Order: sequence, then C-alpha cells, then structure tokens
Amino acid sequence: MEPDYRELLIMHAYYPRRVPFFNPTGMHTVLFYASLFELAGAGHLTVDGDRLVVDGHITGDTVLDMVLELVTPLSGAKISRLQLLVPNKSAAVYRKQLDHMTKRNYLTYDEVNFLFWPIHRKYRVVKHDLLKPSQRELERMLLYGRPPVRETWNFALLALEAGLFRNIFTSGEPRRNAMKRARLTLKTEFHTANPTIASLHKSMRRTLTAQKASRS
Repeated sequence: MEPDYRELLIMHAYYPRRVPFFNPTGMHTVLFYASLFELAGAGHLTVDGDRLVVDGHITGDTVLDMVLELVTPLSGAKISRLQLLVPNKSAAVYRKQLDHMTKRNYLTYDEVNFLFWPIHRKYRVVKHDLLKPSQRELERMLLYGRPPVRETWNFALLALEAGLFRNIFTSGEPRRNAMKRARLTLKTEFHTANPTIASLHKSMRRTLTAQKASRS
C-alpha cells in the first residue's frame, strides 16, 4: 500500500533531515488538515458553501477515525469552526499518527533521556524509498511543467504549507521554481475546481496565520 498524505508529510519532514526551523505546531495543523483532505477524497467530508457536511461512518484507519469523531459534531456548522477545533486537538492526532507509523515500520525512534526520564523521541524514517514516487510526481508537475494531477496537487498544497519544499527540493533554484509554480497554480481554475479542497486549504492558511500571529 502506498503512503497516504499524512505518512508522506511526516516522512518528508524527517528525511533526509529534519526540516530547518521545524515548527511542531504548524506540522500538527497541516497533518490534521491532511486527514481532512483524505476524508474528503473518500467522500466522508464535503464543504457546501461555507458549511461542513460530514459523513460519520468509520473508515477503519485509526487516525482518520479519530479525526472523523472530532469533526462529525461540526456537520452543518461553518467551516470557520475548524479554526477553533484544530489548535486544541491537532497535537493528539499527530502523536497518534507517529505511533501508527512506528507500528507499520515506517518510522523508528531513539528515546532521549534526562536523568533517566524520557523527555523526547528522535524519529528516523525507515522506508525512505517510499518517498521517491511522490517526489518524482512533484518534480514533474512543479519543475517540468506537466499538467497538474489532483492527488499530487493536494499533497503539494500540504507540503508547501508545512515548509517541506526545503526537504523535497534540496537545491535552491529548483525549490524556488517549485514554489513559484505552486503559487501560480493556486490562482488557476484547477485549484478551485474542487471547492472542498480549496475551502479546506483556505481554512488551513487562516489557522496557520492565526497561530503565527499568536507567537509574535
């Protein structure tokens, strides 16, 4: 089974190196929205105008089901309600995702201790070869001018907001070109053709902006 958006985000964050200036709060937020992207792709969540519509049927994925349980009470509410929910719940979702990936042998970790007390886990990617297909598709779309593909574009949005272009495109010029192409695609009809993803992306941007403002 190929990695999903959540697994790709975390593996790209930790391989080949941890993203410089790693922002845990921002990563927690982007991972939560990655779960919403996947729920939308599976037909469990849509945005109708400015309202969330959630199908609460379980998916069998422990992390997605956790997120689904959190957002189901918001069905019928304005999407802006996510900006209140996500900051309070995203860290727990992120931890559950790391545990899930460790059990699947996508990640491993070393315990960092202080005076014999564990204070931190240092994660490493085990199956980094799984990142090559997603990286190749991003390069085709953002560097070589291939027409955008929906799944690749959805992941590009998440990676851009998480600051992962630093890891995915390790050279300066390709990274700048990829970011330029991504920002241009945001202004095209292709992006707005899926109103649910476009609305979730706008909500994610607002949530990240609010978090940044609160830290300044």
